[in-house]
Formats: sequence, structure tokens, C-alpha cells
Amino acid sequence: MLGWGAEDGKTETFTLAELIPIFSLERVTPSPAIFDFDKLNWLNRHYIKLADPERIAKLAERQFCLQKPASFHCGPRRSSTQRRPSRCSPASIRRSIWISRLPS
Repeated sequence: MLGWGAEDGKTETFTLAELIPIFSLERVTPSPAIFDFDKLNWLNRHYIKLADPERIAKLAERQFCLQKPASFHCGPRRSSTQRRPSRCSPASIRRSIWISRLPS
């Protein structure tokens, strides 16, 4: 969060359950915050790596269907032979920064 920091000044990532009890408006600083895209990418990758791979695969499938590649079946699977995103291997997920940029 821009303008807010944990009491210890070091912790940068939280689950929602961890953040709710420790967040307070008193810790929001009035000084202007700087939006850091490198930090955003780091945080995004951190949370993608922590997420359940099956959840990431479902989110990625939705993203790929928005792009509508001809070789990818969008919608409910009718058989086990229909293609699913090969881009969602655990190794690909660990290296990814954005779901929309999972490697081909």
C-alpha cells in the first residue's frame, strides 16, 4: 500500500488475514508516495508463486480465452483430450510476473 508501512518497517508482504488486524489509518503517512513498477512486478510475482497452481491455471485460461487463440478451446471441457494451457506448468508459474505473460 502506498503511504502505509508495517510497524517493524521491514515486512512487505501480507495475506489479507494478516493485514486486517495490523492496518491502521494512523500509520498512513501524509508525505507523497512514489509508485514503483519494479516493486509492483516483484509483489505480483511473489503472490503468483504463493498461489495454488490450479487457481493460476484457471485465471490464465480466462486470459487466453479473451485473446481467443484458434488452437485453444474456450468454455467447458467436453473431453479429457481438449487442450488446456500448457503455459501453466509449475516452473512457468514460478518465473512469471503477470498471468497474461505466462510463456508460450
